Amino acid sequence: MNRLRIITFVGLIILMLFSFTNCDEDEPIDDQQYKGWIVGQAASGYGTILSTSNDGLTWSRQGSQSQAAGVDLYDIHSIDQNFVWAVGGIYQGYGLILHSTNGGVNWYRQGSDTEIPDVRLYAVHAIDEQHIWVAGESSAILLSEDGGATWKIISINSIPLTTFYAFTSFGTANLWIAGEAIDTTTASTVGIILHSPDAGLTWSRQGVDSLSPQTFFDISAGNNNTVFAAGNNSVYKTVDGGNVWQKVLDLTNRNVNGICAVDVENIWAVSDFDGIYHSANGGDSWETIHPSITGFDLMGVTVADINRVWIAGTPSSGNGKGNIIYSRNAGDTWFIEDSPVDAGFRRVSFASARR
Repeated sequence: MNRLRIITFVGLIILMLFSFTNCDEDEPIDDQQYKGWIVGQAASGYGTILSTSNDGLTWSRQGSQSQAAGVDLYDIHSIDQNFVWAVGGIYQGYGLILHSTNGGVNWYRQGSDTEIPDVRLYAVHAIDEQHIWVAGESSAILLSEDGGATWKIISINSIPLTTFYAFTSFGTANLWIAGEAIDTTTASTVGIILHSPDAGLTWSRQGVDSLSPQTFFDISAGNNNTVFAAGNNSVYKTVDGGNVWQKVLDLTNRNVNGICAVDVENIWAVSDFDGIYHSANGGDSWETIHPSITGFDLMGVTVADINRVWIAGTPSSGNGKGNIIYSRNAGDTWFIEDSPVDAGFRRVSFASARR
């Protein structure tokens, strides 16, 4: 009997120790892999970059007026907790590319007016520390192969005049870029997707169908074959690298502005009018999420370790503070962070995330 009591007592002690040391999944983690950035409209005279180093619990502003005076920032991409690139509007005569090698403590402009065209740059995607892709208005596609020290323009003669909004890749070879092009026969806009199977050496246009949206705002690859593209009122999917695209989400009067494929099954998308959508089966069905927010167009989404979801948005009215929404348990509960600046937000990137 005494031996049984001792065993029981020891077991209770072990259980208590475990319960006190086990972290709740809802708690923020002060870990550099959960360091993140958000970009958006100019506020207080210069483009907005916000950063968090504690899992989204608090955010602080980075950058300075001397680097992006009066210029909106449209996209940001990090490959780890140190190397980050952001792109934006036209500053001092050419498109703005900013880069940091220390997590945003210091930002430096890259490129020159002889390398970068006089256009807004809407998309940036870093493959690694050396290879960075940037794209934007007037069919502009730029590539750096030396970490941004120099840039070259990639010309694709077979495409119409295009505005590119998003890049994605899986590995180093398969690249996709999405946006809107001017249809030469009707003079209207049509969504366009380009694909390169060889790290950008060659490109081909991938069609959806005659009912494709006017614009693709974002694109995200789950693997080399499965890719999701977000556009006007819809999400499209391919499972064969882009030969065939099918609509998997159909909305009414809601542009789907951002999408993130955690893998081929777990997909998150965000839209105008507070829309958050999650699919756990590769887009076959979607759950509509309803955090307690109203009056926002949600623009960007990124996901790390399946559980952690970060979303950035801008007021539907176009004026006022943007919003930062995040979940640490795959959407079961949500937190809404008050913005430290009076600006709308466009894109979000985290060090350990798919974007």
